[in-house]
Amino acid sequence: MQRIRGFLLAGATVLALGGVLSACSSSGPDTASLSAQQIFEASKTAMTNLTSVNAKGTVVAAGKHTKIDLDVTSTNSGGAITINNSTVNVIVTTNKDIYFKANLTFWEQTANVPASVASLLANRWVTGITASQASGFTQLLNLKSLIQETFTASTVTKGAVTTIDGQSAIPLTSAKAGVGYVAASGPAYLLKIVSPHNGAKGEITFSGFDATTAPSTPTNAVNITKFLGG
Repeated sequence: MQRIRGFLLAGATVLALGGVLSACSSSGPDTASLSAQQIFEASKTAMTNLTSVNAKGTVVAAGKHTKIDLDVTSTNSGGAITINNSTVNVIVTTNKDIYFKANLTFWEQTANVPASVASLLANRWVTGITASQASGFTQLLNLKSLIQETFTASTVTKGAVTTIDGQSAIPLTSAKAGVGYVAASGPAYLLKIVSPHNGAKGEITFSGFDATTAPSTPTNAVNITKFLGG
């Protein structure tokens, strides 16, 4: 179980990228006329008030290539996390129950379980993963924690309006963290983070604001301790 915990804690690597925005309140159509600090506060408020969002992107740190695609809501949250060639699907329910499904590569190469057990666990929903073992990912899949980790404190500067995925956006740059792009009109949603930060490099895109569907609770999951012990 220790190897599993090490993999799950890698979710903290993605959180490390989140500290891009440090100094954005839902604002009207002239967000671009606000100061950098005002835009920051506007975006922080707009994102904090969300009931759901999708976060998708890649992070490279410590020789590991991490890809995420997460649907984070105020009820169930979940998604896929791939580190190198090991892919894990995680769902955290409203009741804080954790469900976990991984590919064969994960069980054989990351968890290092016997091939006979790996084949039984591969692509199968399991329970029995504890909150402490999955803390890196449960933070990512908690809407409040995800937003809090994204908006930390430092000085930002405002750049010229640009375009992100077809939408006008205002770049806010932190000398130590990177760039966060905030919607230039309508609610001041954070659209993208591009960052070298705390040794991590990558980008995360946010979408599906208040329109992301919560994943369903898996059925017929088996307890992982049946195969691996406690």
